[in-house]
Amino acid sequence: LINLIGLSLSMALVIIIYLYTKGELSYNNFHENRDRIYRMYAGVDILGEDRIYSPYQPSEMADALKENVPGIERTCLLKSSRIFLGLEDELFHEYVGFVDSTFFDMFPYEFLAGDRATPLDHPKSVVLTESVARKIFKDKLLSLNDIIGETLGFPENPPHNQYTITAVIADPPGNTSFPWSVLVPYSNARVYPRSNDFLGDSYLYVMLDENNNADQLEVTAQILVDEFMIESLQMMAELGYISPDEHNFRYYFMSVRDLYLHSRDFRGDYERVGNMNAIYILCSIAILILLIACFNY
Repeated sequence: LINLIGLSLSMALVIIIYLYTKGELSYNNFHENRDRIYRMYAGVDILGEDRIYSPYQPSEMADALKENVPGIERTCLLKSSRIFLGLEDELFHEYVGFVDSTFFDMFPYEFLAGDRATPLDHPKSVVLTESVARKIFKDKLLSLNDIIGETLGFPENPPHNQYTITAVIADPPGNTSFPWSVLVPYSNARVYPRSNDFLGDSYLYVMLDENNNADQLEVTAQILVDEFMIESLQMMAELGYISPDEHNFRYYFMSVRDLYLHSRDFRGDYERVGNMNAIYILCSIAILILLIACFNY
């Protein structure tokens, strides 16, 4: 009985660790275009410190990539902030994503009501997830189609604080690194708090064409270093943060499938991040527990 209980408990722990690890490794794999979507980031050597990486880019980088780098089918800028929004009688604290109109072309979601073709084309449009729509409208919501065309108040100066609901989408799966439940056009982000560093204040996603030559994308993108970074690098060198000759500044592109577990050391916070080191530790513990249990049995 002792042998069986020990082996059973050990196997149960191993199964739990396996299920947790499987869930962590599945993040962002539900996107249809996951093999063609990449997020741009940059790396630079800081004097006296390790190399730092940042996912932030200036908004002008999106057009520059499309004009200078072949093989890019679409780009999408992104910011995020948690703000209060809702009807006049009640406000809710929600994560809002500020995205380009190309967002749904790159990241398809299930539309439950409203405009499926151009939901973010109007500057003051807003797309809600089903859970947020039901939380805001409560008993008033008999059908999701009933709230299309209704307005929500945002914390901006009137009369620009009214956003029209253009669509309702299904809640995304839990294994997504995107935390937001409300989406509005990117142009509205300028009046809200945002992350920022010497590179910029936006995340930039690119979707490659069917050839999906990510290696060539990274090589070609280096031609933009002088255009966008020469002044910032000179300023950082004058301040003593980097060496003027060996800063090794470089642009990189990370697959959307790797964002969750491989962004922990980045200087950014627009998305959820996991910990790949924790996965390694848990897997090692699971193997050790199973070996000990088998030996004891």
